[in-house]
Amino acid sequence: MRCLLIIVVVALASMAAAIGYVYSGWADVSATGTESAPVRWVLETTRRNAVKRHAADIEVPDLSGQSLVATGAHSFKEMCVGCHGAPGHTPMLGARYMDPQPPDLGKLAKTRTPAELFWVIKHGIRMTAMPAWGPTHSDTQLWALVALVERLPDLSAQEFSQLASQGGDGGHDHGHSHGGTSTQPEGQGHSDHGHSMP
Repeated sequence: MRCLLIIVVVALASMAAAIGYVYSGWADVSATGTESAPVRWVLETTRRNAVKRHAADIEVPDLSGQSLVATGAHSFKEMCVGCHGAPGHTPMLGARYMDPQPPDLGKLAKTRTPAELFWVIKHGIRMTAMPAWGPTHSDTQLWALVALVERLPDLSAQEFSQLASQGGDGGHDHGHSHGGTSTQPEGQGHSDHGHSMP
């Protein structure tokens, strides 16, 4: 009984301390601040496992088509280079001061599955600068971006520029919700969709 009482008291004291911290204004919420190592581990591990779980049942289409990669390169140059950079392109100045910092997708691609990349691109990541592109792009458009990201580790600056110039806009319709769910890279069965795109 005494042990239970101690547990309750400790729990209540911890809750009171947490609430006090929230209302105190002592937290450093600036982008130039850094979390402690344990806090950062919790955030990164939670994010990584959540993406892995949500992407587990996603069916990955054939991403090898050169036209699909070219379309993804054009979209990537228009939508992603500012934060993530690309071969021959450095991120915008402000990207280096974001927290968390947008990753180099050429390196990240080696540690993420295509399904995980697709889920992040489509749904975004809360409390980061990564937006959800699903509301404004079809799945086929998003898969084209995944196809490009998969190729990033092996692309030179010249190859990336050539692909981006060949790709066209892939039927982009920014600002309009598509709601498409097709996993077909060429958009079969979706005459109103281009291609789909964390």
